[in-house]
Amino acid sequence: MIYPEKPENEAERLEALVAYDILNTLPEKEYDDITKLASFICDTPISLITFVDRETEFRKSAHGLPQSATPNRNETFCAHAILTPSDMTIVPDARLDKRFEDNPAVKGNPGFVFYAGMPLVTSDGFPLGMLCVIDYQPKQLSENQFEALQSLSVQVVRLLELRKSVQLLEASQKKLEDYAEQMKAFAHLASHDLKEPARMVNSFMIKLENNYAGQLDEKAKRYIHFAADGARRMSTLIDDLLAYSTSEGLSKIQEKVNVEDVSYTHMTLPTTPYVYISVVAEHLKKVKIINYSSTTIIYKYINMTSI
Repeated sequence: MIYPEKPENEAERLEALVAYDILNTLPEKEYDDITKLASFICDTPISLITFVDRETEFRKSAHGLPQSATPNRNETFCAHAILTPSDMTIVPDARLDKRFEDNPAVKGNPGFVFYAGMPLVTSDGFPLGMLCVIDYQPKQLSENQFEALQSLSVQVVRLLELRKSVQLLEASQKKLEDYAEQMKAFAHLASHDLKEPARMVNSFMIKLENNYAGQLDEKAKRYIHFAADGARRMSTLIDDLLAYSTSEGLSKIQEKVNVEDVSYTHMTLPTTPYVYISVVAEHLKKVKIINYSSTTIIYKYINMTSI
């Protein structure tokens, strides 16, 4: 018996195999269906989907053999077969092949004779394992059987790629969910710290207006009104941001807004020129109805017109 060599890119190949997270996983119907079909098409009692690990061979699916077996890599046909990743390996009679004539699986139980395997090659060119069919007697594959085994090996690789993509998506989703929870906790904490000053400003402005109404001229009252109105808008904006931080936040703060009702008087600031406000108001009238947060509209246009 001749022990198989290691591929030149063995370290990278093993790294790719680990990345697919397929080793030592439970049976899956999708893979079992392929080995069952391969065995039927090739008219063999055994069909395997194997992955060649550092020291052993993992059988992801085993039609006609125990799946739990993990043969020593050096005693497997598949460890030889991955050395030619572009070609199918066919052994018509292992008893006459120097690589396998003394192999325990050939000389003893279960007594393998025929082997045909197509490498499972990733998009990066790494042969991770094999889709193979095995018989207890000498055999040859027809051209149709040969092509069918090739096609089925491609389907196995597609299952692997799909599995990997799903795992990456699940990991990304978990990260997003964790981030959302962190943002939600931060928003609750920050909203309290931000809303308290806004409430204080609004409260002091009301007290100032009520207690000193007789001493204030119209210009001073107007400034007090601006300060109180700004504090209220700030409180509303903080509420919107807090709602947005929740999973249903976007739907909560969006509403049908008639922008004609968002009068430029609601957006005026003492330092905002009247001509800017007039242009903004005319623009809003052309937009009509939109789905948005009215508070966000106000602050967007404040940012656009403030100098």
